[in-house]
Amino acid sequence: LYLFVSSHHEEGVDRWSRGRFLDRVIAEAQRFHGVLAGTMARGPALGFLRLGRSLERADMTGRVLDARAVPLLAAPAGSHAEVQWSAVLRSLSALPAYHQRGLAPVAGRPAVDLLLHDPDLPSSIACCLTEVSAALAELPRSEAPAAAATAARRALAATTPWPAPALHDGLGRLRSAIAAVHDEVQATWFPPLPPAPPAPPDDASPPSPSPSRSPSPSPSPAPSTAPPGTPAPAPPGSSPGAPTAAGTRAD
Repeated sequence: LYLFVSSHHEEGVDRWSRGRFLDRVIAEAQRFHGVLAGTMARGPALGFLRLGRSLERADMTGRVLDARAVPLLAAPAGSHAEVQWSAVLRSLSALPAYHQRGLAPVAGRPAVDLLLHDPDLPSSIACCLTEVSAALAELPRSEAPAAAATAARRALAATTPWPAPALHDGLGRLRSAIAAVHDEVQATWFPPLPPAPPAPPDDASPPSPSPSRSPSPSPSPAPSTAPPGTPAPAPPGSSPGAPTAAGTRAD
């Protein structure tokens, strides 16, 4: 899926190929979740996958309702209202479930109520939050995230599908409660790593040990250039006429 999206992302921008591109992405994502459900061992790893998927679905359903359902509820009913509400349900894979419940024709209030409170529709917020609570119950140290999930379910119960301003405000509180569940999950199991120590500069090198200094040899006396037979000069500090090392007296 990643390789396909990386190499065909321009098709998702183009108007004529966008639908085909998104259908492929949806099909590959569903195949991925089907493989996991059929082959992956039940345990914390699969529990975290269920938890993340349900939180993402709940948040996405809330965004779709806030972006599409609220304006449709606030606008006067037109001749194309059923088509527009069908598009809202289809975008969340909920149109077949709407018809299965005998809710015909497609209308705004029952469609919003289905996406908010239906306990059996995977894309409804109520079903997603139930799945979140079930996944948290199987994970260790889940007290704080479970309490946040309970608060999100209370926010959902207080959200009404009518009128449009009330739905907008309720969805805002509900999405904040869902974000709080995410924050508690991150704080409990995925805390941020401490900052890494700063790297040394590129030109920094450890100081080399200074070589040990040996005492320098004393300079040897310069050879005498006096002609033969000339008496040696007196050492510094000696008086004229003092005996020399040879026992003679300097004239």
